[in-house]
Amino acid sequence: MTSPPLNRHGPESLHQQLTSRLRAEAERLGEGASIPSELDLVETHGISRTTVRRAIDTLVEEGVLVRRHGRGTFVATPRLGHTLDRVGAFVETFLAHGLEPESEVLSFQWKTDPAELPPELGADSTASLFLERLYRIEGEPRAFAYVYIPEPFGASISRADIEQHPSFQVIQERSGIMVHHARVTVCSRAANERTAQILDLPPGSPLLVLYRWIYTDDDKLLQYSGHYLPSEHFELTLEPELSEPHDVSYAFPLASSMLRLARRDPA
Repeated sequence: MTSPPLNRHGPESLHQQLTSRLRAEAERLGEGASIPSELDLVETHGISRTTVRRAIDTLVEEGVLVRRHGRGTFVATPRLGHTLDRVGAFVETFLAHGLEPESEVLSFQWKTDPAELPPELGADSTASLFLERLYRIEGEPRAFAYVYIPEPFGASISRADIEQHPSFQVIQERSGIMVHHARVTVCSRAANERTAQILDLPPGSPLLVLYRWIYTDDDKLLQYSGHYLPSEHFELTLEPELSEPHDVSYAFPLASSMLRLARRDPA
């Protein structure tokens, strides 16, 4: 990347100047392109590695660049929006963006020891089919999920079923039961070593985590799952609807600092 020297005496810091240049270079290169390594940028611009890393960190936080564990830094691709408005197979998120994901089933086993079953399945759960799935786009890891399918709904499901089709689809086809309602919890987590290795991310990378409970019309749990979504690739969207207009009337109490000021000023 050839460019004039950074201005060491200008109004902008070296970090700000390099950030602007890298942003412009990312726009020129386009999605998925690699940028020079930290050491190359240090040599090119004659600045410290700390300054280079700070500039790259800024653009990673903005979603302009992404780091690939052991491979380098690349221009980011647009995040996929996963909607929380409806319940369906997770693969639909990819299909809605014109992508056809590949799937790798990492685990497929029955868990019958109560100590191995998560409390999210409920106190009455005694056995559950457990599976883990890795989603890839053009060979690159994109999302990782685990799924529990309690007995008896998992009894007729084979590994071949799960390797060929989404578990959401298989459950309904095998059981003949349609999904009635669901509950979703969203949080953010740092990737632990195993999840980071599976998703080819540095340990500690930020993840959006989607926990989902799917129920029958008589409130039996059909499926409990957790989806680990790298924040560099996904964003969550929700378009809530109000059942009816309503007014909210509330007055915030004065903060303690404001009360102190009011006491000092009798006027």
